[in-house]
Amino acid sequence: MIALQTLSGIGICKSSAGALADMHNLTKLKKLSIYNVKDFDSKNLSHELLSAIEYLTGCSLKSLAIDDGFTGFLNLMDSLSTPKYIHTLELSGELPRVPKWISELQNLEKLTLSLTSLSTDALFIIAQLPVLFSLAFSVSAASQDHGVMEILTKNTMNSGGKILIPSDGFHSLQLLRFSAPLLPLLSFLDGAMPKLQRLELRFRILEGAHGVENLASLQQVLLRVSQQAPETTKVQVSDIRSSVSLHPNRPTVVVDEYYG
Repeated sequence: MIALQTLSGIGICKSSAGALADMHNLTKLKKLSIYNVKDFDSKNLSHELLSAIEYLTGCSLKSLAIDDGFTGFLNLMDSLSTPKYIHTLELSGELPRVPKWISELQNLEKLTLSLTSLSTDALFIIAQLPVLFSLAFSVSAASQDHGVMEILTKNTMNSGGKILIPSDGFHSLQLLRFSAPLLPLLSFLDGAMPKLQRLELRFRILEGAHGVENLASLQQVLLRVSQQAPETTKVQVSDIRSSVSLHPNRPTVVVDEYYG
């Protein structure tokens, strides 16, 4: 086990305390994926998991994925020492804001976050990551009972009713993906994401996406629209297609439907 390099799809519960202590021995681990955190009401267990993650990110760990199942564990991530050597990071579940150390991840290439952390302020922070190649925000339809919409609405209102994508930064980003039943109004400022080639949006309701024509290197736009989308959303899809048609690169636009 000491030579293990990938530990994927594991669950964490009250009976995991002993196993968490043993994780400190996995110093050659390169990929850790935790997709099930439950019954997480023990301070000792929280401390053990944070300790294990902190120790491993200081060794060989390059890829970290955590889905806290809306238990609130991700709210504790601010206390983690900066995982400086991480190349791939995925944080799913109850994440009302990005961890304060995220701006220090100079080696981060791929970042996936819960849509609950989406805000203009968060994007201005993430924009400064020098080698970030792929950025995604997502939340599943099954998460709606956990106050996702309340958090997202609050974040959007704090940004003046829309999410601004800054004109400065994101110098390496080539893929941007949003996936959720409801996507807020997105506004790409002039000069935003100068190397972005692919934009993907998956939604049932879309409040709008303005300034897509400002994405200088855009090559492809993929819109995955729910079959249950209201007429107002279909109008927004038409507006996006019109904006993209004005782009000098003549990007391709693919509109696909999904059931849900």
